[in-house]
This record gives sequence, structure tokens and C-alpha cells, in this order.
Amino acid sequence: SISLIVADQLSTVSLQVGSGDPFRMKKNVCTFACEWTPFNCAGMRVFKFGGASVKDPESVRNVANILGKYGHGPLVVVVSAMDKTTNALEQLTALYMDGQREEMMRQFHKVRDFHFQIARELFPDSRHQIFSSLDQSFYHLQYYINETAGSNYNYEYDRIVSTGELVSTQIVSQY
Repeated sequence: SISLIVADQLSTVSLQVGSGDPFRMKKNVCTFACEWTPFNCAGMRVFKFGGASVKDPESVRNVANILGKYGHGPLVVVVSAMDKTTNALEQLTALYMDGQREEMMRQFHKVRDFHFQIARELFPDSRHQIFSSLDQSFYHLQYYINETAGSNYNYEYDRIVSTGELVSTQIVSQY
């Protein structure tokens, strides 16, 4: 069976594929069952944590507790961008496409500072690998947005906005 757990601020949805008892974490659990096992992944659990589930250091700690309690065996963890990061990166994309460099850089630093603040609260040792990982990710984003925007908005959007999931995943996985 494959269990898909979607956690957000209000409820949890559990999708179990196969037989056995549904995996439950919180109230308001919905369970769906069918006979389907792709890629021979019997027993695999897939956790999906939305932005509200990783919005701050306390939430990241909660994710770690959930995974520590329920994340045994074959496991896939999907982490969304933290809190309103996607919205902030969409604004950055619009500024980039419009050539509003000064405002774009303010937005860039706002997003970067938000993630570094969370990392500082989770990792008190300033030499922890997370800081190098975040530096590298934000360096690549800054390098990219210093180039001239192309004409394909969707392409530019994907390159910029995906940074949110990347840095969120780095923080959660290293915690």
C-alpha cells in the first residue's frame, strides 16, 4: 500500500492505496482506498507538507516530530514553499519581468532574509551546512535575476518560483 498524507494548518487528508488500516495523524481525516501499487512501492508512505505546515521554526519542528513518529519504512516527503514564499516569489517574478530592478532586489532580500531567519532559529551553529546550502540557492537565484528577462513568462516564472520549494526542502531535510 501507499499512504499519502497531506498536512495543512486545518486538517490532514490521508490517502491509502491498498489494504490495511488508514494512516491517521489528526482529526478530519478522509480515507480513500483502491487496489493500485505503482512501481512496486508496497508500504511506502508519502508525506506532503503545505506552506502553512512549514511556516516557521516551530512548524518545522512539528514536521520533524511527525516524521519521527510516523515516518518509518519507505518514505517520500514533499515540502511546499514556506508560508507565503510562493506569493513573494511571484511578486519578484513580476518585478523581474517588468525590469523594476531596485524593487526586485528588495523583494529578493526579503525572501532570502525570511529563510535565513528560520534557519538561524533552527540551527544555532552558524557553521551548519544549511547556511552554505541556502547561500548557494540564493546566489543562483540572484545570478539569474541579474540577467535580462526573456520573453517566455512561464519559463521565467518556473525558474524563480521553484526556489521556494527548493530552500524549504533544504531547511526541512537538514533539520
